[in-house]
Amino acid sequence: MELLVTGFVVVFTALVVIAAIAFLVVEATDRLETLRKGCPWLMKFIERRESLNILLGICIFLLLGAGYELTLKEIPEVPSAPTITLKSPPPPPITINQLAPPSKAQCWLRNYAVPAIAGPPSWGMATVFCNLTIKPPYSVELNYDQTVSVGPFTFPVGSEFAKSQEYNQGTKIVGMFDLHTIIPNEPFSIMASSSTNKFPLVVSGVIRAKGMTLELHP
Repeated sequence: MELLVTGFVVVFTALVVIAAIAFLVVEATDRLETLRKGCPWLMKFIERRESLNILLGICIFLLLGAGYELTLKEIPEVPSAPTITLKSPPPPPITINQLAPPSKAQCWLRNYAVPAIAGPPSWGMATVFCNLTIKPPYSVELNYDQTVSVGPFTFPVGSEFAKSQEYNQGTKIVGMFDLHTIIPNEPFSIMASSSTNKFPLVVSGVIRAKGMTLELHP
């Protein structure tokens, strides 16, 4: 509704201003007599110059006011551009698989009894297995809880071995090997006999190879 009223005021004031300009043009060209003959009622209105000037001033003021209102009030304000926030994509998930720490290079020893068929000697079997590869030459030294005599050495079927030397001295047995390779988790055994009815048991041992010394404990 306000826009309609404003448009009417603009049109009316514009017509008044155009009519005033047309009157000035007619007056400047000395055609007032022609206008007086053709439109005598218009000449009566024009001759009242003061009223015309006041009306013209009011119309110019209204025209300026209407233009200001149309420019600043009626024309909708252009909305500001939306603010766009660019977020970097989340980084891809990273799965870290923690590797188990390397196991310590070591060997284990177990004592087993070998029942005698009838009376002494009593046999004991010490079984050794390692978690690493030991290449020859190497030596195996076992300490028993009593005086023993060295017996046979047993290795997995299919493996080659040869003892370059073996001996026992009191409670100690030493075997030196120059061919068989100790394979991880592949056990081998050393047998020893005792002249008593008590099974001989290993209390400590050691494997000596190039660049390493591994202790054995039951």
